[in-house]
Amino acid sequence: MTNVVEANIEVMSYDPANILSAMTSVKRLTLRGITYSTCQYALPVGTVFSSLVYLEILTYNEAEWLTLLMRVLKDSPNLRALKLVQLHYENDDEDDDRPCWSEPSSVPECVKWSLETLEWTGYDGAEELKEVIAFILRNANRLKRATIHNSSEYHISEKSTDPNKKLEMLKELSSLPRCSPTCQLAFD
Repeated sequence: MTNVVEANIEVMSYDPANILSAMTSVKRLTLRGITYSTCQYALPVGTVFSSLVYLEILTYNEAEWLTLLMRVLKDSPNLRALKLVQLHYENDDEDDDRPCWSEPSSVPECVKWSLETLEWTGYDGAEELKEVIAFILRNANRLKRATIHNSSEYHISEKSTDPNKKLEMLKELSSLPRCSPTCQLAFD
């Protein structure tokens, strides 16, 4: 599948049969339902997406989705646009499946040299997620725009965030240092 330009992949089992390693020429990629455990099968170590310029990851708040994100970023040296969508359910327990974040020892090349836009939908202000945004803002030399959406059309729940909490999230995000002097931060 060396001529695939755009792919929308939803993994429904634990053995996606190295599907991503067969699409290294893809330019636009959407991943949905891939957890870190399925990533081990879907994305063998050493898979490089040298043509990938747009990546969208939809997650159901699996605890290790940030590990998957960092792995794909490391293997996508020319990525220009990153969209993260956190899907929430009515019965989501705030403490279950909190994302695990451990800042990597090195910054992915795409974050340093090519990432221009970040869009994060379903951001809930959790400390781990704020650390991820801080990491990207602090290291992205070419970032032009970071848009953070607190709510989303993807939310299964109709819960809305308290206006005071939204204001606090905005203040926290606005105070984060940015590597790119031209980066605009938008929050809604």
